[in-house]
Amino acid sequence: MNSDALVCVAGWEERFASGLKLDVDRFHPAEIVMIVFQEYLDETQTSRSTVAAYAAENGITCRELSVHREPREVWDTLRTDFTNSAWSQKHVLLDITTMPREVIWWSLSFLQESGCDLRYVYHRPQSYS
Repeated sequence: MNSDALVCVAGWEERFASGLKLDVDRFHPAEIVMIVFQEYLDETQTSRSTVAAYAAENGITCRELSVHREPREVWDTLRTDFTNSAWSQKHVLLDITTMPREVIWWSLSFLQESGCDLRYVYHRPQSYS
């Protein structure tokens, strides 16, 4: 099944970039929207670059939504972006692998408000500590 967009939160774990590659190969999104926390720019730089390069290789637009890890700012940014009429009726894959709970709930809420057809995916780590 193809998706219009894939939404994720940039992570530093190996499963973030490898999982996104699987998502791209399986769901063929036209766009990747990567929520990036300013506080973790250095930690996520390698995986963000890997995802952006893989997206470019596959003709996929990749954009970053940059926010500070402050709840009100995240809420406002997601609400502003995801309730934009451009999201209306899109098929959206939400990759919740490295997504904080509140970002999951807010993303689901705003994308649903926009009339999106939503699916989600979670890539497990190889082991838990």
